[in-house]
Amino acid sequence: MLLALLLPSLARATTISGTITDEAGDPLAGVEIVAYDERLNYGTATSTNDGSWSMNYLPAGHYRIRAAPGSESAYVDRFYPSEWDYCSGSPVQIIDGTDLTGIDLALPLGGTLSGTLTDLAGTPLSGADVTAEGVDTRTALGTRDAVTDTDGRFQITGLDADAGQPTDWQCSVDLDGFPKQWLGSTYTQADATPFSVALPAEAPTGTDAGANALLDGIRVSGLITGPDGPVTSGTTFVYSPSQVLTTTIGADGTFVADGLPPGDVINWATVPGLATTYWPDSDRPTDARVAAPNEGDDVTADLSMPAESALNLTFTDATGLGDPGAISVLLYNDSHTVGNGGPVAADGTFTISGLWSGSYDLYVYGSDGGFVDGYAVQGAAVDGQTDVTVPLTLGASISGHLSDDAGAGVYGGYVYAFPADSPDTSYTAVADENGDYAVLGLPAGYYTIRASYVNYCPSDRGYVTVWWNDSLTQDFAAPELLSAGQAMDGTDFHLPDDDDHDGMGDAWERANGLDTSRDDSAEDLDGDGFSNLEEYLLGTDPNSPGTGSGIGCKGCATTPDAGWGALVIAGVVMARRRRG
Repeated sequence: MLLALLLPSLARATTISGTITDEAGDPLAGVEIVAYDERLNYGTATSTNDGSWSMNYLPAGHYRIRAAPGSESAYVDRFYPSEWDYCSGSPVQIIDGTDLTGIDLALPLGGTLSGTLTDLAGTPLSGADVTAEGVDTRTALGTRDAVTDTDGRFQITGLDADAGQPTDWQCSVDLDGFPKQWLGSTYTQADATPFSVALPAEAPTGTDAGANALLDGIRVSGLITGPDGPVTSGTTFVYSPSQVLTTTIGADGTFVADGLPPGDVINWATVPGLATTYWPDSDRPTDARVAAPNEGDDVTADLSMPAESALNLTFTDATGLGDPGAISVLLYNDSHTVGNGGPVAADGTFTISGLWSGSYDLYVYGSDGGFVDGYAVQGAAVDGQTDVTVPLTLGASISGHLSDDAGAGVYGGYVYAFPADSPDTSYTAVADENGDYAVLGLPAGYYTIRASYVNYCPSDRGYVTVWWNDSLTQDFAAPELLSAGQAMDGTDFHLPDDDDHDGMGDAWERANGLDTSRDDSAEDLDGDGFSNLEEYLLGTDPNSPGTGSGIGCKGCATTPDAGWGALVIAGVVMARRRRG
């Protein structure tokens, strides 16, 4: 599944282009091209009838290019130049205003898997979605699907395999009136039948999965009533192990949910004007369930729903500096087993309906509006139409810029603010494509601040983790006191380049004769008992035992005695654990 992102446009057009062909060089049309950047955001294009494709206005950066044929295609996915997975693909660099051409991919034909679906009586089932999922390591994230025809037959194409090494695939089936299940007459993938699929040259006719009869599952039905008798509309949700069916309540108040796995069942209903109700007539899920342990069970689960209560919220900002319309809320019952909520209106109002009378806690997600996240109301008594005014607490903010050794912004870097009174908690922001970030909605108090970067692939760029202000460990980080509403702007970080991901800046390694192409952090260049990484974190000289600049230890002695050394090393180890 692809992650969606609207990439920002640039004022100056840049085009990346290429072709998609089969292995004989014939063009392939209709193939989706996906350009993933190093943070897995992406842009897309589609190949035309001559196999060509182009993509405009991608931000400058490094991208891996994927060709992803549709489920109906007989060809397999590949990353440029001809790799199975994202990290194995070769990154290409886009430079503002410079077109990049010749990004060509040739796609191999994949294997096929065919079979038929019937019900238990042998009647063919049409319109079923059959999805093949890879079992082997290289295909574990791959899926292809097909729909059964009027004869119940399906054929899934484009299944990947290595030459001479067939791969296993398992198939799930989704069809109205039947539980979602796996071929092999099971509801769990672990027990599904694996089908060995080879490339066309080795298996010209593909793999035959044979005839497969679907399990019927169970049937749940019932009557939904309100204070005035059967309801005439609304929605019922019915759950049995791992699956939920959504059904519409009929004009006579009845519902039918056909095709769920056997097991313990619970249902609940939402009806305008009535309180959301769980079986057996409760405001929340309970341990009670309707037992339906066997295939073919037909059970009844009626619900009686009381008239609703509603909580009408009005959010206020005494400072006038925040934006109540940018927040969202979640209302919990007193056991925190049911939550209702959503985004607040631009005028700062929000109504939560469908409630039972009772006690509720209101959590406010206020940071997007400049407010503090947290419980704004606890133990609110709701009975009928209840109006509550909620004063919001203005939060502090930390903003700034992340840059690398060359002064360029570190796109996708993370900034964490750790409150002194709750060090296991953190408030987080991610730097945009320019390296700018803002941590919002901070409660007043002392904070230590960390900037770091997580690379998705071992070959991607990396950066050293740093703390505010210019410290490499939390032990020496300078805490900052923030008051309500304070904006700590200009909190800029320089993240040293670290392309071998060993925790030491590349510039420092080069200056001290270390190897920037491999992890040499555990080595002890000068034999003084301090590893290269420890020397880097302490700011001492890795080439000279007993001497060093002392930058990292903020003015400590450069020739520590045994006790001091043990203390410093312990501090370094603790800091690394906290970061991990």
